[in-house]
Amino acid sequence: MNNLIPEILKVIFKYLYDPNADSCYIADRNHLYSCLLVNRYWCKVSVPILWSRALNYYGSIHERQTKILSLLKCLDQKSRNNLINNGITFPFSFDEVTIFQYTSYIEVLDYGKLINLVEDWLNTLQKLPAESLSLVLRSILKLLVKETKIKSFKTWPV
Repeated sequence: MNNLIPEILKVIFKYLYDPNADSCYIADRNHLYSCLLVNRYWCKVSVPILWSRALNYYGSIHERQTKILSLLKCLDQKSRNNLINNGITFPFSFDEVTIFQYTSYIEVLDYGKLINLVEDWLNTLQKLPAESLSLVLRSILKLLVKETKIKSFKTWPV
């Protein structure tokens, strides 16, 4: 299977979920997660597919936490320092480097779901300033504007 060129493997992997659906189905995501573990080659092909709609579905509590932490690890030093200086602590070291720039793969963004993901993560932390949600959201949105090629943006109903 390593002889398959990335474009062909990508087409095969895309059949593991419905690209027109608002979210990936859990069983389909699990198949793609399995592809991550086969080898480096498959991992490089499946990560962009998994992250293309990563902020468009909720998943388990662990999945939600992992998504936000992965996004936060992609922040630049200035954004990190701004959050830290405003009393937001992180349950990881920024010395940990992400393998991928996950934000560059995001194609669909549901703003309401992003807010819920950030709120869920902030609720796990203690003693936060009142403006924490807006600070973290602003940092993530700046990152997404800079790094992504969003094809679809959904907003909360007003």
